[in-house]
Amino acid sequence: MARRQIAWWLGVALLAVAVAQGTGSPPAVTSAELGDLPGDETQVRGLVRFTDPDADVVRADFSLVASQTGIIFPPFAITTIRQVAEGQISFFLGISSQSSQPVTFQVVLTDAAGNVSAPFQFAAQVVAPEAVQIPVSVPSPMVVAARIALSGVPVGLVLTPSGAALVTLADRGQLVQVDLASGQSTTVATGLGNPVGVAVAGAVAVVAERATGRLSSVDLATGTTTTLVQDLAGPVGVAALPDGSRVVVTESTSGQLAVVSLSDGTRQVIAEGLASPAAVAVRGNTALVSTALGLVQVDLSAGTVTTLAADAPLASGVAVANGTVLLSVSGQGVVKVDLATGAVTPGAGGPAVAGGLAVTREGTVLFLDAGESALLSLTL
Repeated sequence: MARRQIAWWLGVALLAVAVAQGTGSPPAVTSAELGDLPGDETQVRGLVRFTDPDADVVRADFSLVASQTGIIFPPFAITTIRQVAEGQISFFLGISSQSSQPVTFQVVLTDAAGNVSAPFQFAAQVVAPEAVQIPVSVPSPMVVAARIALSGVPVGLVLTPSGAALVTLADRGQLVQVDLASGQSTTVATGLGNPVGVAVAGAVAVVAERATGRLSSVDLATGTTTTLVQDLAGPVGVAALPDGSRVVVTESTSGQLAVVSLSDGTRQVIAEGLASPAAVAVRGNTALVSTALGLVQVDLSAGTVTTLAADAPLASGVAVANGTVLLSVSGQGVVKVDLATGAVTPGAGGPAVAGGLAVTREGTVLFLDAGESALLSLTL
């Protein structure tokens, strides 16, 4: 049976101008733009332009209409649309595919009166990612290929669509961006309250502030920080959902996993009773959560919690690469968990205080040494 490949719409926002009097006419899509899509789920920004004489568009439906190898794309609807006469919808799309192929998407608009636009199709090219091979069955010594010094205690780590690293510096209250080629760090935001976990959703970073109990959104272009939700009970880990409009956040004090909307800060508890949940990663419609009682999987639709590996140690970071879950663990380095069997391979030793970790498109593992204030590039 062919391997199923899943595409997800990530992060949608609407920018539009002008208003017109209602005429009862249907809206129309005038154009759409979408660049090449890396098969490793890297987010790519696209635009859909439209006109609407009634200025009352209320819904945009997207679907996949053509692919070569059976990519599964669940239909996706946008319902938070500003009612205007003409404008553009900016979206971020990530796709998972092991083969290069052309794909065709379709968008249909609906207005408040029920008028429907003609279907508009637009094409894109999927580019297969390079294979990432990480051995699962044997401990991986931490071979440090490169070390980038940081100024502060690094805790959270995530990669941007351009391949740069975003790092939270907990003691300094900062979010910094690190160029992996030059090693140069640029401050993105300051004044955060003990920032720990960080995720990227489109053009913003989402940061968990443990000291203040806030979840904040940081505009990566301007550094503007906005509080999404507050009064969380010990927020630690955060990860973006495939649709890019929401994130999951772990609350270590309450033992909860919640989903937070980036548009209005609405918080929905998905799972409760977790044992000190910490780092989290999202894979499809499942959250992988490191807890004091092992690594668990949470179905984000049903809220069902399943133990994947009861003997997995509590981790500071979680990442997934080709069916292997990687955990950054203080003193052990990189611990590996087989997604299919739950088998745990202990680390072969590492920094005394571990921060987050991430995997680049080329398969390099990035690991934060919180004790020595460094970003390490590892070869496993």
